[in-house]
Amino acid sequence: MSLARRIAENRPTAVLVVLLGLSLLSLTSGTPSAVIGNALRTAVSVVAHPFWIVAHTMSKGTDYLTGLVVAYDALRDENDFLRERFASASRRAADRAELWEQNDRLRRMIAFERTEPRLTLQPAEVIGRFEGTLIVDRGAVHGVRELMCAMSADGIVGVVRRVMPFQSYIATLHHPECNVGAVTARGRVYGRVQGTGSDLTHVCEMHYIDLKDDVRPGDRVVTCGGSVFPSGYPIGTVTDVSNRGTLVKAASIQPAADPYRIDEVFLVRKAAEDVDDLAGTEETAPAFVQATDVPEDRPLQERLAP
Repeated sequence: MSLARRIAENRPTAVLVVLLGLSLLSLTSGTPSAVIGNALRTAVSVVAHPFWIVAHTMSKGTDYLTGLVVAYDALRDENDFLRERFASASRRAADRAELWEQNDRLRRMIAFERTEPRLTLQPAEVIGRFEGTLIVDRGAVHGVRELMCAMSADGIVGVVRRVMPFQSYIATLHHPECNVGAVTARGRVYGRVQGTGSDLTHVCEMHYIDLKDDVRPGDRVVTCGGSVFPSGYPIGTVTDVSNRGTLVKAASIQPAADPYRIDEVFLVRKAAEDVDDLAGTEETAPAFVQATDVPEDRPLQERLAP
């Protein structure tokens, strides 16, 4: 058996023997015990120093890991809290923006109603839409009837085609069942505006325009009066003019009131005649209405228009 192995197996005995030997040496030589104690402490300190370093390092590592876990949990909780706060603030901002837009629309509606004393208007809110038709929250119990004109502060929207007790269906300018007597504001060219139906690039068109009539892109188109639509209200703007035969041409119209961006409408319950209509001035004389003593000078296609 090797010496190193013997020492390893009998280490406690060897340490005890060394300590006893040092004590006897101190007694016999008269060396003070303090010197031996200091030497022992120094020896123990030198031997234990690496262990103290390792223990201190492990303690710092444990503290770091513990702090990291605690900090991670705290940051995660703080992140969840801030995320919830941000979502709540975003919802409030969206609600505020929606309320602002709604308030602006209602202000415009009130201003429009105040500036139109000759119209008796019934406000209604759009609750549904499909294929060029708007569903509003006013029906027969509110006094709504078929063929009422629907309009907004921007212009003509359409006409009521079906009435239920508590809701109504409006055929907008995009619907083929919507026909509006129209006239261009610049050249006083008369015709009829009708929805195109499925064509999304051209919402509505003005028909029965004579080839010799001067209609250009950019011309403003307004109502010319009649039993349904009051005269002089915007329909839209001409975007394109095309020939539709040997006698007539048609104009594509961009509506002044986009039927797909409307949230509230006015239903015209009653419209007093305009002063210019009553005076019979040429500028605002409605199409398709002639006095018996005035000669008929309209084109044939206009007289035969539905």
